[in-house]
Amino acid sequence: LTTFGFPADFPNNFAEDLQGNVYVAAGWYGSAPPQQIGKYDGFTWSLLPNLPGISVGSMCFDRYDNLWVGFLNTGLAKYDGTNWTLYTIHNSGLPDLNFRDLDVDEYNNLWIATGAGALAVFNDRELNFTTPVPNRFKISGNFFFDVDSNGIKNGNEPFLNHQKVTVNSNSS
Repeated sequence: LTTFGFPADFPNNFAEDLQGNVYVAAGWYGSAPPQQIGKYDGFTWSLLPNLPGISVGSMCFDRYDNLWVGFLNTGLAKYDGTNWTLYTIHNSGLPDLNFRDLDVDEYNNLWIATGAGALAVFNDRELNFTTPVPNRFKISGNFFFDVDSNGIKNGNEPFLNHQKVTVNSNSS
């Protein structure tokens, strides 16, 4: 990347905005220069200012052209072209801060896969599943705390009514 004018090597994430500009995260924790996110408009690079974290796990754009960046061990940040807004496990209910993948669905909900095996759905404007909701997004049934991890509700395992749901994958 330095050959093309970007001030850091080791690209690790990229995303394209609605105008076709390419954003690249490069560098790593402890590198010199530190992790940076650059915007390439087809001619020149510009750096995004004041990153709220130092290690990018994943990034994507939503339907409103906001850049979403999962900063490892920091939080989920939204860049609107001017300002950063940081969401953490303390102010948003995110399951953890180890972001592996981000993607936006047709309803502008942000789907988050974490290193802890959790899947979360997030929308800073409130979750939006416009009817009809595609079947692949529906989760139904009774949820309970599986104390012995056998997948069967036993008498001593309580139901989890009105709780947030985190889906963990058992596959590797």
